[in-house]
Amino acid sequence: GKLSIKFGGDWIDTRAIFASRVWPSGKSTYDPLATALPGVAGTGDSIASLLLGRVATAEVEDEPAPDVRTWFIGTYLQDDWRIRQHLTLNLGVRYEYDTPKIDVLETQNLFDPKTINPVCNCPGVIIFTKNIYQTTHAHVPWYGSQPLDFAPRVGFAWSPKGGNTVVRGGFGIYYAGIDYSDTMWDGPQAGSGKKNDWTQDGQGLNPAFILSQGFPAPTVEPLKNSWGAVPIGQAPVFAPEFWSGNTAAGVDNRSVVYTEQWNFGVQRSFGRNMLEVGYLGTVGRHLPHWTNWNQVAPGLMGPGDAQLLRPF
Repeated sequence: GKLSIKFGGDWIDTRAIFASRVWPSGKSTYDPLATALPGVAGTGDSIASLLLGRVATAEVEDEPAPDVRTWFIGTYLQDDWRIRQHLTLNLGVRYEYDTPKIDVLETQNLFDPKTINPVCNCPGVIIFTKNIYQTTHAHVPWYGSQPLDFAPRVGFAWSPKGGNTVVRGGFGIYYAGIDYSDTMWDGPQAGSGKKNDWTQDGQGLNPAFILSQGFPAPTVEPLKNSWGAVPIGQAPVFAPEFWSGNTAAGVDNRSVVYTEQWNFGVQRSFGRNMLEVGYLGTVGRHLPHWTNWNQVAPGLMGPGDAQLLRPF
């Protein structure tokens, strides 16, 4: 009759493994110092130092490849209701649910701004999803869940008296997903990988190590609240990245990014020609932005050691 109803949906299951390995087997360099005459310029040879296995500098850097899982569901219902011969309403609603991403290997880290750090006796510790998983036996989502993403759609088309003029309008909401507040391609994996540097002394008398003996074992710091921290006043050694929208980290959920779009137009035919005047508007809500959680407050900025004035 007067109703034309359409409905449908989709379900997407996603698995992605992000491999970003830098120097998993190690990188080493060699210079003339190890085979030079002490204090005599222009002596020594890098190739000779290599043949003796006297390493000048070396580096190991490797990260595990997170195994990221998520699923998405979307469904909609739309009704084109022809109320009268010259008036039609378009009524619809869409529902979407994008489950928070998880890493089944639990290689990620979060940030707790409230727990006291034992190194500095001040707030702020890095927490590790691996530790949470060992306690709860449940995979840790990277950010909070957003299950109520309803997107209404409404529109109309009206031809006054069935003449040569048509008036149209519409409004809709369109979701773009969660603001991760971080990069998807190089996520926060503090404590999960390995990174170490070795170097010889200034004269080359003591090498970083002898190549035939292999690379030394990288230093592994326990995954505790003291991870990466230094006492107040010392130079920092680590600036963490983290997923900020996780309630386990004591941070409020991130808002879902969406846009509101609306339009209004009038069409008028003149014989074989048509004139159309219209307006289209779009506004974004909760748009993504980068936040420096450790920025010095504007009222405290000035001369002196900024590190002493940071929140964490």
